[in-house]
Amino acid sequence: MSTIPGISYVNPEKMKAVKKALIGIVSVAACILVLAMLVNYLLGFLGYKGAVRKLMNAYQNYEIEVFTSMASEYYYSMENDSTAEDYFERIIADDLDVFEENVGHKYTFNYEITDSYNLSKHKLEELLDNLSVYEEFDASIISEVMIVEIEITVEGEEKGMTKNKTIYLTKEGENWRILYLY
Repeated sequence: MSTIPGISYVNPEKMKAVKKALIGIVSVAACILVLAMLVNYLLGFLGYKGAVRKLMNAYQNYEIEVFTSMASEYYYSMENDSTAEDYFERIIADDLDVFEENVGHKYTFNYEITDSYNLSKHKLEELLDNLSVYEEFDASIISEVMIVEIEITVEGEEKGMTKNKTIYLTKEGENWRILYLY
């Protein structure tokens, strides 16, 4: 801006350049924000969070076959082929019954991961030793165990309730599998 007493002058070329630079900076910032949101969204479908999302959708809809398809190989080393199905069916059916008894048959279902962590090396070795009691199960296929703590909230027309669950996920090969649901 140049000033002559009583007259102020702004160079229009400089104003255009400043405006163009400002638009460029805002555009880049918006692109970065959108990209970060997209990456965050996509990561929710990958890794252990993706496995949890799939399991919780199945939990809500009582789709036991999803749980059995994602069950650890541990269950398939046992003599009874329906062990995984029986285990998950009992736990999920009991939970859904409690929801209906407390809030009614029509309710909304939400969950939140409140904590997640890997087992320590010592605890992992202890768990693998315990799982190795079944000679048919090769516990060495488990490379990692993730403990995921979840808070489930159901809201009925008049009442709501919260239930905490813990999921033990095992990394077997490239896939996350469910070992326990408490």
